[in-house]
Amino acid sequence: MSFLKKLFWTVLFAIVAAIIVSISVSNRESVIFSLSPLPFEMEIPLFMLLLGAGLVGLLFGGITVWLSDSVDRQNLRIMARDKEQLIAENRELSLKLEKQKAGEADTSTMPDAPGFLKIENRRAS
Repeated sequence: MSFLKKLFWTVLFAIVAAIIVSISVSNRESVIFSLSPLPFEMEIPLFMLLLGAGLVGLLFGGITVWLSDSVDRQNLRIMARDKEQLIAENRELSLKLEKQKAGEADTSTMPDAPGFLKIENRRAS
């Protein structure tokens, strides 16, 4: 499976590289790049402008996705912490149960807690 994954990424990279080279070769003429309200003008090849715009869009999109996923990452950290606490509590209760089964055979004493049902053996006389 690893070979197919590596082959897929290699083919994808080759296709993207071919597209970038074809854009670069076909758009070699120079254009004037200016930021309208600012007094900034620059003459650069069109392919550099296109690739630069694509790179800026890629970076902006990556940052946006990373920031929007921050809530999910925080929830995953909280769930992982809760999971570890529950595992520790489960181990502790399992040890208590094993000690109780090994040490106590008397089950008539149950704690007076709201979650337990207390049954008394009463005979009618």
